[in-house]
Amino acid sequence: MSEYLRYTYALDERELARLKAELSARNQALPEIEKTPCKVLDPRIPIGCATPDSWNQGSCKRRGSWYRRSGQAGKYLVGSAFRLEGFPGGTVITETNFTPPRLPGREEQLELIQSKVYQSEKPVDWENVESSEIMELFKDFKSMGTREIPALLKRLKPLGLRGLTKATVLFREIFVTNCANHANFMDPRYFVEENGEKIPYSISDNTLFICSACAEYFDLVGSGFKTKLVVPCLGAAIYGIMRINRYHQVRKL
Repeated sequence: MSEYLRYTYALDERELARLKAELSARNQALPEIEKTPCKVLDPRIPIGCATPDSWNQGSCKRRGSWYRRSGQAGKYLVGSAFRLEGFPGGTVITETNFTPPRLPGREEQLELIQSKVYQSEKPVDWENVESSEIMELFKDFKSMGTREIPALLKRLKPLGLRGLTKATVLFREIFVTNCANHANFMDPRYFVEENGEKIPYSISDNTLFICSACAEYFDLVGSGFKTKLVVPCLGAAIYGIMRINRYHQVRKL
């Protein structure tokens, strides 16, 4: 059993005030994260909360569209090392040894994106990717040094692409998987079953091909399923200190 354990909650202002009062009575603070919401997934932080505006900042601005379209929009998302008794809903996240029985190829990923559920519910902002973001991601991808990125770059070399054009083509390759991954949690085609329960899983076991996993960790996407199996994205790995290329179980409390 992994040592990683994190509880998440979506609280309105009244519930947040009550939580702060309870923590204060125990001489414990509730730090507010105003940027990079996935910081509240960091197991080194006993408890913290991401403010609603944190989803509109920096690199989270586009990805935060999943938060803004969800039923949790406007709420404070809390990450805690311990369970909060008396507070509604939430998820518990633990690391697993899950290995997906099957992962989709490119054509199957494109089919996932054509799901009517995904097409009707995806946020408009999600696909509005700015050139500056692509260049920043391109730098991050190159620095990771995994086998997939050099392989993609090698495929692009004969095309003679450079700069933003090269980065854009690479991003499009990865963005297909990003979109298909969310689609699979909204309208699952890749899942396992346990005791009659359908459990969707991330359609890539590589962190570099996953984006905004926070949408699944905080139950913003796939809320119709009691359990999900989710691979962390770069943000969850960097700021949430979650192990890359590893499935984590997300279960409703």
